[in-house]
Amino acid sequence: MVSVQALPPPVYYLTILDDFPLLKSDRLLLERFRREPEGRGFLSVAELLKACNFPTESLELLQSGVAAHPRFSAARVVLAKEFFQRGMICEALSIIEESPVNLKANIMAQKIKLKALLLLQREQEFCAVLDSLSIERALDDECEWIAQLFHRDGFAKTASIFSARLIANGVPVNITPPSPPPPTTPAQLQQETSNYWIMPVDEIFFTSDSGSKGTVVDLETKALAQVYEDQGNHAKALQIYRQLLAKLPHNEFLRHKAIELAQLAKKPKRHHLALDAATINRIEQLDQIDLKLRKCRTFLQKLP
Repeated sequence: MVSVQALPPPVYYLTILDDFPLLKSDRLLLERFRREPEGRGFLSVAELLKACNFPTESLELLQSGVAAHPRFSAARVVLAKEFFQRGMICEALSIIEESPVNLKANIMAQKIKLKALLLLQREQEFCAVLDSLSIERALDDECEWIAQLFHRDGFAKTASIFSARLIANGVPVNITPPSPPPPTTPAQLQQETSNYWIMPVDEIFFTSDSGSKGTVVDLETKALAQVYEDQGNHAKALQIYRQLLAKLPHNEFLRHKAIELAQLAKKPKRHHLALDAATINRIEQLDQIDLKLRKCRTFLQKLP
């Protein structure tokens, strides 16, 4: 898996499609992404790159996008699916398991997890996911086949047969965990963090300027402001930071956060083009139909 730091910036992928014949709707999508390259529009652009036969660039954009938007579940599941289809089984499972959002209700994510756990010989977790999908009646044809094989022949044999089936279908199954990145040197750390504002250590726990001994800013209030900020509710977070700043007018951390959130609150909200869980499941159904059609065409071509 390519390191996210080594990937090109999002705008780079627009240059690939600049001279490509596209529909007007696709051009509008690209323009929206050009105006807001750090938004969630990367998922639609990645799908467009894949449709235009740029699979490597599509995967790279998905990686960088998910790294920037770790709570964007639809993109995370699409990335896991891409990894799995390339035989990168450990990477596919890691993308799902590292999600900060619970993906237990995401059917596609659970199907990918089921297959990955089978190939990685994690039987206990495999059985738990299989039971959950069976209860939800969410097993597709392939997962149903895996379930029947598992109940008939056991876990080890099912894993072996499934792996052989994937390889026969052109999936280069690789269950070797990716190598860890080399340790960051002090010089690299300084370079990578040079553009970031770092809060002074003496301001992490700061006392009131009122002079009252031992008075400390309410950490729960500050934590609540952080929660609102993480949720994108900049107005409420800004309100809390302003209240704290009124008590501590000389605190640089509070002043910095108030200025930052005030700027964010002024920006108009835009609805990113995103795929919900139902659409993701529909894409998977269409993929299954496409696979069956290809098999039918292959069979008909072999007829005399």
